[in-house]
Amino acid sequence: MSIDLDAVNDYISLANVFAPGTGDCSVAVWFQVDAVTGFMVIMSDETNSPSPNTGMLRLAVRGDQAGDPVWWTLQDNLGSVTLELASTTATLTGTWYHAAGTRTGATMRIYINGVEEANSGAGPTGSISNDQNSALGVQSTVGSGFLDGRIEDARYYNRLLSAEEVAILASGYRGPLGGEAGWWSCDNFRGIAHPDGTTLTAATHYLRDESGNGNTGDPIGGVIARASDAPSAFPMWLSATAFHLTRDKVLTGALSWVGTVVKAISITSGFTG
Repeated sequence: MSIDLDAVNDYISLANVFAPGTGDCSVAVWFQVDAVTGFMVIMSDETNSPSPNTGMLRLAVRGDQAGDPVWWTLQDNLGSVTLELASTTATLTGTWYHAAGTRTGATMRIYINGVEEANSGAGPTGSISNDQNSALGVQSTVGSGFLDGRIEDARYYNRLLSAEEVAILASGYRGPLGGEAGWWSCDNFRGIAHPDGTTLTAATHYLRDESGNGNTGDPIGGVIARASDAPSAFPMWLSATAFHLTRDKVLTGALSWVGTVVKAISITSGFTG
């Protein structure tokens, strides 16, 4: 499943999740655009508040820039250092992309479809946290940059994702890597058994946070749940207590594959779905 946003007023409101302070952080997400219309935000935590509360984290499609790239942007909460990394891949309509951005110390990297496309050692080293909420599909608390397209499997980490881990996610893997601070698969909506085509009601049809940290997403403005054709190399996600089959109920070869590349998962018995 995915969430379908209309570029007018649709977005997912989150708590202040994207707040790593001075520590490492990473974002990863599948997205598709219906039109490349200027500046469109995929994931964001930013504010119009004055210093010392201007920390910013943003992943966005920049249709207002040559080549329609994806930009990974961080700014410290004093507003003294801002770094924007641009992808070399152009964003085309109707195409699914996997985008990821990472930060460790002053080093930032942006990946598209599992491939690193830019990096810099001149990023902010100060805190990039603020006191505002995070969001999917819009500039959080700013109310502009609405996305015209779809989002699926959005993740936030208060740690560095390795290049190998980014490549695993870009291959279509939908399971946990470990250390997710927020994880919105867009497969699970509160109060809806068969969500495809359903207009999600704010304060009712919350997006489940698969990380277990309780950071549910509130669908604002008429977000629609849609069946997705985004690449998916693995048919389920695994928890420490059960297999939850959310897509095709296929298990052939799955256990050895996961045990090879996602070593942090503890597999026990129990099947649901």
